[in-house]
Amino acid sequence: MKTSNKILLSGFLVAFVVTLIFMFYIKSNINEIKGDGQIITETRQVAGFAGIKIKNRIKVKYIQDSKQKLIVTADNNLMELIKTEVKDDTLNIYTSKNYSFNDTIIVEISSNKINFINLSQKSEFKGLNKISGDTITFNLNSCSKLNADINFTCLNCNAISKSIVNLSGNVETLKLKNNSKSKFSANNLIVKKCFIEAKMHSKSEVNVSKELNVEAQGKSKIKYSGNPDLKGIDIKNGASLIKNKKQE
Repeated sequence: MKTSNKILLSGFLVAFVVTLIFMFYIKSNINEIKGDGQIITETRQVAGFAGIKIKNRIKVKYIQDSKQKLIVTADNNLMELIKTEVKDDTLNIYTSKNYSFNDTIIVEISSNKINFINLSQKSEFKGLNKISGDTITFNLNSCSKLNADINFTCLNCNAISKSIVNLSGNVETLKLKNNSKSKFSANNLIVKKCFIEAKMHSKSEVNVSKELNVEAQGKSKIKYSGNPDLKGIDIKNGASLIKNKKQE
């Protein structure tokens, strides 16, 4: 194939891809529902639950309390799109249709316990008081965010696709999987034993007192504070493990 033909073919392919992306963007915006600007609050009754799944850019504010409640704040015309359903001991919070990026949906929740939190599609979770228990699991993907002050025996955290985790408090054992440019910030979370698996440009900051185990690759970066015993350290493919001297 001649060079000129290759250039023409490459240009055609680029134009085709750009057109597809533009058409998808237009279709998404046409189908989304815009809020009417009339902000209302609705209290809902739901069955008891042990975990929460949040999607569709919804922001959750959580309080651990003996009295369970759920309050939704959103535009009046969006309220019926917001689903808060308990299935298999899990509170599912999502929207049945797309809504404008200029609109915000806030769900305030209180319950006496929580064992896991799953966040996706740019959703957010913020703990408003200290959250305590035995074991808790955080799963985040697609640019989701979590901010909490916790006190647990064991924390399992899985973060991927540019998600952000900010934690403070205390845990006995932390098992962290951090991937795909996600950021885990926990300088103010005191951990005794820590196990980290980091990949693909992720960033992790931890504060460990007794034992630190690390498997890191793909230019991931790990900073640690404290004076733990380093065990099972496997660093490769441009990854790094650095002691944070500022915390000493």
